[in-house]
Amino acid sequence: MAFFREGFSIKIPERLETDRLYIRPFIDKDWEPFFSFMRDEKATQYLSFIAEQKTYKGAEELFSMIIDRYRKENQIFVMAVIRKSDDQYVGAIGLMPVEGSTDVEVFYTLLPKYWGKGYATEATHRLFAYVFSESDVQRIVASIFPANEASEKVAERVGMAYKGFVMRKLQGGRVKLYTLSREQFFSR
Repeated sequence: MAFFREGFSIKIPERLETDRLYIRPFIDKDWEPFFSFMRDEKATQYLSFIAEQKTYKGAEELFSMIIDRYRKENQIFVMAVIRKSDDQYVGAIGLMPVEGSTDVEVFYTLLPKYWGKGYATEATHRLFAYVFSESDVQRIVASIFPANEASEKVAERVGMAYKGFVMRKLQGGRVKLYTLSREQFFSR
């Protein structure tokens, strides 16, 4: 499996591991916790989902599309984050191309009951190590809503640098931009 974009591709790994987590493509058994996440207003407050995607039907279509597109060229690079100790779904992490740029943008989401445990930082750091080692990506960015302090902390903990405010159409306005280059990642 590979996530393609003009100029480079990133192979979606079968599984990445950290001390406490597995990061792998979504599978059918992830549906219930995925839907629970989509219905949670607190968990999705800073994400760009439309109201329809938060309904049962809309979430089911999104979930099915993600899994279906793993087998196609135009994949969605999103993976489930699973806790090793009990095989529980804790959230998701992924990448998307930045329009008009060679950068990719990282996103990470967790079910609220797993917030504050370092899982997002652990998963993000592992994803960065994979991407910078296995692809031609030179820079990863994160667009973070100003009120999303927890996401900012994750970005900072994984070595991303705050670059100021930018306008992002997808996020619907002004967001904080964080960046990390391949060179910065490996010099840490």
